[in-house]
Amino acid sequence: MVNSPIFVANWKSYLSNNSAKNWIHTHRERLVQIALKNSIIICPDATCLAYAIEKLSPAVHIGGQNCSEYQPGAHTGEISAQSLKEVGAQFCIIGHSETRKANSETADCIAQKALRLQDAGITPIICIGENYQNDLLTILPTLKKTTQPLSSCFFAFEPESAIGTNILLPEQSLKESLATIKSLINTTLFDTKTALLYGGSVSSTTIQSLKKISEIDGFLLGRASLDFQELENIVICSQRC
Repeated sequence: MVNSPIFVANWKSYLSNNSAKNWIHTHRERLVQIALKNSIIICPDATCLAYAIEKLSPAVHIGGQNCSEYQPGAHTGEISAQSLKEVGAQFCIIGHSETRKANSETADCIAQKALRLQDAGITPIICIGENYQNDLLTILPTLKKTTQPLSSCFFAFEPESAIGTNILLPEQSLKESLATIKSLINTTLFDTKTALLYGGSVSSTTIQSLKKISEIDGFLLGRASLDFQELENIVICSQRC
């Protein structure tokens, strides 16, 4: 990926399969142009993964929104990491606050999903919230126990108090949390390429403040990423001089 902030667009389930294809068809040319100079990862729902990869790769990276914590088997409705790999996904979001709540996912569950992705050669994007210390104390040691080398691993700090509010945490508080998270990650995964993303009311307005925080390597975008003009503005506004 190019040496610039990383932008992960989590489309959630806002777009149906046909709507997602129309979005890609409409904005493909300009999106590819932007992606040639910026690290952009689009995460559509599972039904549109193959189409997104066909139309946007290799300029735009494509990721899944979730994966199973289990090996392939009798797990109805689950999407295995291996299936994501075979369709061409390079990244996958796990542990998102919405999914954790809906499915009562624990840190152990997230750690197992990370292992499945690691075994498939997919970079996990591990979401953590205000209880990041508890999460990391479970997830990081588990990652180190595997026999497969972990080449890259992303983490996304998404404080629930900031999601959907267009209000950021106080800058000093945010910087302290991010610095602590980075220290915990780097101490354990010192031999792995890591990136720390921020998610929670990222917009073309708040990016002006967020881009000044050196601990942030990129951004996890939600609904804002569906508005192409807003997505483009966020990317452009984030460029550090």
